[in-house]
Order: sequence, then structure tokens, then C-alpha cells
Amino acid sequence: MKTTYRLLSILLAFIVLAGCWDNKDIEELSFILGAAFDKSEDEENPIEYTGQLATLQNENVGPSNLPPFHNFTLTGDSIHEIIRELAMEEPNPLYTNHLKVIILQENLLEDYPMSSILNQVTRDNVSRMSPRMFLTRESGKEVLSVEGNADIPSTYLRELTNNHTRTTGLLPSVRLGDAVTYLSTKSSFLMPNVELVNSDIKLNGAGIIKGKTQKYAGHLDQSDVEGVNWIKGQATGGVVKMKNDDGVVTVYELQTLDTKVIPKWSGGTLSFQVNVTSSGWITEDWSQEGDSFESAQLEKVEKETSKEVTRMMEDVMKKLQEEYAADVVGFHERFRIAYPKEWERVKGEWDELFAEADVTFDVDITVTGFGSEGTK
Repeated sequence: MKTTYRLLSILLAFIVLAGCWDNKDIEELSFILGAAFDKSEDEENPIEYTGQLATLQNENVGPSNLPPFHNFTLTGDSIHEIIRELAMEEPNPLYTNHLKVIILQENLLEDYPMSSILNQVTRDNVSRMSPRMFLTRESGKEVLSVEGNADIPSTYLRELTNNHTRTTGLLPSVRLGDAVTYLSTKSSFLMPNVELVNSDIKLNGAGIIKGKTQKYAGHLDQSDVEGVNWIKGQATGGVVKMKNDDGVVTVYELQTLDTKVIPKWSGGTLSFQVNVTSSGWITEDWSQEGDSFESAQLEKVEKETSKEVTRMMEDVMKKLQEEYAADVVGFHERFRIAYPKEWERVKGEWDELFAEADVTFDVDITVTGFGSEGTK
């Protein structure tokens, strides 16, 4: 028995002291941080794939003047084939488990469903569902090639999405996992739009992906995105600027936001009542007349803010219904919960039904503070 214990102890020591049998030096690996899918001018190889690789520094050889990233671009008609062809150019194995962003060109998604473009990415057993998703009307390759904003464009672009808590003009992050869920349920959805302005990366507006076709359908500008965020109640910070007939500027900064969407189904007719409640501060007021603390002046500001918020929501709703017939504001979820049996009958034609629905808004704004001048 003692001999058996000794043998087991020796075997265990060999296992522990041997370390990781399949370990590799990090300098011998290639990590893809960003991926861009553009439309190629080559009809036989219609997809242009750009990958952004981190340049790893070897501490044993001292500081290096190499840039922190380098890009590669290949074309083909199969994503997996394109990546495999890279083995002819890149000496180290490629790993996508550190992928931070995926950029899809809108022109490409006008021709191919997003589910097809992302098929290889989602099937890869090392892929994570956390990369941030973006659309661009320009070239994803050019976005990943910008050097002015930060050391690595992929990292900079990912960090930009964190600013949605400060403004209603940005969408919350859309991750790869979110996109896969929307596509699998054939639900229309929005993705942030990235563009280049004076060679700088900027988020501006959003693109619509239609649930039924899974293709790009159209663009929403920044004001439209603000309206969407108010409708969905997903804004945690931001401002509303108003101008009266005399051009006097007043700025309202929201502190709280609550939105309730109430569906109604009667005799085959669909309608939605959207109730929005928000409290916040007046952070800028160019008016030289009256006292901000007076009830009449306060009610006037609250009324003007409600009117502006209502306008933004009505404008984007008109565009979503009349131009795109795309429910990207999640009304289908409200209807599914309220009318589960009816949902099963109409879900196949939901976007068309949404386009004909009557939508009304009620906005209640309460001003609770006046910046450094005091609180209500």
C-alpha cells in the first residue's frame, strides 16, 4: 500500500511540475482586435475582410518603435477561406477571443443577409459574444486604419460606446450576442453608425437591419436616435435643447426617465400609447425675463421641453412606420406579453402591422433643479 501511495505521489508531482504542456509564448500569437466586412469591387470575391492585429512587444529585446497594431485585408466569397488564406501571410496562429469590434459596411448588407456574413464568426468555437457591433456608410477598412484618435482604433471605437450614458444621441452598445438574438428571432433592430470626420472616428446615428430580410434598410440621424432612446426609456443621461419664437435657448438635462408602452388590440386594429415621465434640471437658460423659480416660468419650461421630446418621438416614429416599416423600438415585445395568442398569429407580418399602428405620446416633464442656482 505504501508503495502505491509513493507511486501516486511521484505521478502527481510530474503532472504539477510539468506545467502547461501546450503553452505558447504570447509573442508567438496573433490576436485579432477588430474585424471589418466591406463590399469588394471584385464580383468573384465580393467580400473584403480587414482584420486588425495587436503588435505584441517582446520585453526581452527592449522598447520597440513598431506601431501598436497592423492590419491585413483579403477578399473572397467565404469568410473562413479568407482567414485561412491569411496563414500564407501571417506566421503566427490567429485568435479571435480578444475581438473587440466588428464593423459591417452598409453596402455589403444591402446585398447579403447579416446572418450569412456573421455565420463563420458565430460558429467559431473560440469566438465570444461580447464584441461591439457597428455599421458604416463608408469603409470599415478605413475606420480601422485611422491613427489619429488613439493607439489602436478598435479599442478607441469600443470605448466610444460607453458615452451613451452621457447623451441621448448614442445608442447603448450592441454586442454580437445581441445581434445574433435579433437575427434568430427575425426582429428588426438598430446598430450604431461609425463614420470618419476629418480623419477622426465618430459615432453618428444608426442603421436599420430588417428582421425579415436581415439586410440593411436605412439610416437614422442623431435626432432620430434621441427619439428612439426616449421611446424605449433607455437614456440615462443627456440634454434637450429648446428655442422659443424669439430664439432664446433653454437646456434641460434629464436625471430620470421612465417609459411605459401600452398596446391595444381591438377588432384587428393595433394601437400603442406611450407614456414618458422624466425629471431633470435646467442647466442653461438665456432668458433675461422672469424668475426661473416662479411657477409660471417653470411650467412654461416644462411645457416647452415636453413639446420638444414629443416632436422627436413623433418624427422618428413617422420615419420608422412610413419609410422603413421596421419596429426597432421593441413594441413587438410589449404586444407579445400583452396578447400572446394574437402574437403567434401575426408575428410573421409584424413589421407591416407595426407600420399601420396608431401611436400616441404623452410626455410629463418635471424640473427639479436649476443647476447652481438652487433646487425646486
